[in-house]
Amino acid sequence: MQLKNINREIYDSWFDEITTAISITSRGREKHFNKDEISELLKATPTTAWTAGEPVFLGNGQKVFNYSSWGLSTDWERITIDLQIEKLLSLCTKDMNAWKEINQAYDCDIGIGANMFSQHKGTNISSSILKELAERGLGIDLCVYYYEEEEKS
Repeated sequence: MQLKNINREIYDSWFDEITTAISITSRGREKHFNKDEISELLKATPTTAWTAGEPVFLGNGQKVFNYSSWGLSTDWERITIDLQIEKLLSLCTKDMNAWKEINQAYDCDIGIGANMFSQHKGTNISSSILKELAERGLGIDLCVYYYEEEEKS
């Protein structure tokens, strides 16, 4: 049996919008880390980053967290999860030693957000993408949001 080679550039997303984000947070008692060191290891500029105890300015004011965090995210787009993950990983180093060093010290995962504007949609993540995530020590955190339109009277 031969599998179909789907051109994922033109294949319509099963969800209406997808975003992804790499999240690295301090682990357990170790609440502080150098966010610039993580940026240097990953060869990437974070979308958000803070050190424990440092004021973080949010849309509604400022907050002081008791843990450190480094995050890199993509915009919401109508593309497949595979393409969105590929896009995110392309923003970071391919050096697996850097990923290993980060994973030994910190909690790392990739978040996937999906918006649905109609019911009964599904998707998949290819084995090649799962392999890429596993090689980097990235677990998956999946959030799916459904927005039901109000009935028209």
